[in-house]
Amino acid sequence: MKLRSKFIVFIILITAVVSGVATFLVTRHIERTALTRAEQMTARYIKAKVAERLALSNFSDTDFYRQRETFSTFLNLIRTPEIIKIKVFNARFDIVYSTNEQDIGKKTDSVNYRNTLTKNAVVALIKPPETEAANVDMLGYQQVMEVYVPIEFQGQAAGVIEAYFRLDEVNKAIAETSRSVIGIIIGFSLIIIVATYVLLTFLVVRPLLGIITAVDGIAAGQPGAEIPETGGSDEIGQLTAQLKKVLDLSSREKKMF
Repeated sequence: MKLRSKFIVFIILITAVVSGVATFLVTRHIERTALTRAEQMTARYIKAKVAERLALSNFSDTDFYRQRETFSTFLNLIRTPEIIKIKVFNARFDIVYSTNEQDIGKKTDSVNYRNTLTKNAVVALIKPPETEAANVDMLGYQQVMEVYVPIEFQGQAAGVIEAYFRLDEVNKAIAETSRSVIGIIIGFSLIIIVATYVLLTFLVVRPLLGIITAVDGIAAGQPGAEIPETGGSDEIGQLTAQLKKVLDLSSREKKMF
């Protein structure tokens, strides 16, 4: 394999590895950023609406069915193309409200609920939509994110609201942005490869081929054959100058004998 081919193959391999790693890291960052933003915006939106429309008594009332209308109205208020439905828990692990009325009054064993309540932090779980009859209103969506939002009133933990956030549009935006980034990285990689090929051809390969041709001509005794001038101070220019010195010295020695 010729020098240029070896070098280009090496550059292509290095560029492919670097581009692959860069693509993976950038797309992962885009995905994390988009999902985190969706999670945080959903949590802030729900907390703001809770402060406007609900009170501590809505969560602490032991007659859960008495609050059903309140939370149904609240769901209609906050429902968006992304927020599909909610589930409401009090601070005693009870399910206060659910679109599946059979769950109302049951205790929850959700780890995400527990972490949200004890750490007072938003927790998000991304998973495909469930398909059982209880979640028929989620059918048709590619993916959902469950956002567990801690609810407080005057510093007192009231409970947790679990919002089901439809990720279809977010995933679409992530895919479109990722494709654009991948296209830019691929284009930049191709530019590097082409630029390397051109520079290698004009700065290394052509001067070396000229030297090889001249040396072959001199060795064959062709009249007028001589080392071409590269006019540079780089390694190729130094090699040319040294070859000229060697040939001049050899020519003088031949004339002496």
